[in-house]
Amino acid sequence: SILVLVNAPERLPESLDALGRSLEAVRKEDMRCVPILYPWQREQAEPWRRMYQAEPWYKPLKEEDLKRILSGQDAAAGGGDDDRPAPKEPSDSVPTKAQEPRFAGRVLIVEDHPVNQIVAKRMIAMLGCQVELADNGRQAVDILQDQPFDLVFMDCQMPEMDGYEATARIRRFKSREANIPIIAMTAHAMPGDREKCLNAGMDDYISKPLLKNALIPVMQRWARLDASDAGRPDDPAAESPEPTPEPQAKTEMKTESTATDEYIIFDPRQALRALDGDIDVLRDIAELFLESTMEDLSALAQALGANETDSASRLAHKIKGAAANLGAESVRAAARELELAAKAQQQDRLAQLMQTVESEFQQLRTYLKSDPWDSWSQESSHAKGTGGG
Repeated sequence: SILVLVNAPERLPESLDALGRSLEAVRKEDMRCVPILYPWQREQAEPWRRMYQAEPWYKPLKEEDLKRILSGQDAAAGGGDDDRPAPKEPSDSVPTKAQEPRFAGRVLIVEDHPVNQIVAKRMIAMLGCQVELADNGRQAVDILQDQPFDLVFMDCQMPEMDGYEATARIRRFKSREANIPIIAMTAHAMPGDREKCLNAGMDDYISKPLLKNALIPVMQRWARLDASDAGRPDDPAAESPEPTPEPQAKTEMKTESTATDEYIIFDPRQALRALDGDIDVLRDIAELFLESTMEDLSALAQALGANETDSASRLAHKIKGAAANLGAESVRAAARELELAAKAQQQDRLAQLMQTVESEFQQLRTYLKSDPWDSWSQESSHAKGTGGG
């Protein structure tokens, strides 16, 4: 007999008629079709069941799943997503701070940049979870072999061992931790990134910088609610937050690929919301960013001097992600340009783009050293009142 694995696209079409007609054109009597869907497509699985007269399997598939499929075993009899908990559907609305759900359990954040570590840990801890940190994939594998966790947030690009390799090793564990839900965190915004993460064995995907209105639905899908959380009454004052003040520091855009004449050197509003308005923590994070980025820029210059474009791309990606979490938009944009050029081996652009990154960083450093925190005190109070994302 002929086995056909039908891989569903990330975004399901409104109608499967066209796909059905294509399949009917080549269908044979002994053909068996098995639909493979993403975990979040469970509620849309019924048309696939009807079309293929088979129960869908769900990504990521393991070797054992493929053996079951080849043996003719139905998904309902044993798998598709193994023993991992099924993702729960989040509500359509984003809760205000007074309505935010509280979660329980232990969460491991695997992230190599200290700025990103602090922001992610603070955000998830504010939602009720116990949070531990791992600096890279190798450390995460070691931790998970010794300690129980309920959920993992896994950065994709890290030194020593990246998130893809770490996930593959975790999935080979002989313990219950092999089935722990793993959420990919990536600053990439490229087509196919989500599928790459899921094919590596991860269960879901969230973009960096983390935003609370994106984080809560992910937590609702994979984390368990705190048993003591009986919901919170609506907070009318939080429904209509006061207008946010305009960013304080702007300058002219200098890079070729941008579409506007102005851009933001520093806009900490998003970071303040993630930190529940704690401007003292934000000040510490800013100092940490300046220190770590000085080191990263030195390593980046060395990588470019040695024509090591892979290392240069990784370092630019690291700077970009931390800058996004801090709200250093000018540095983020410049680092992104350099990252993409290094990936594309655009040697003629790299030196100029490196100068741009260094220039933007120095402007940011000058601004932050001018002690601008008093000017953001109003925004700090606003962030404490709303807790938005």
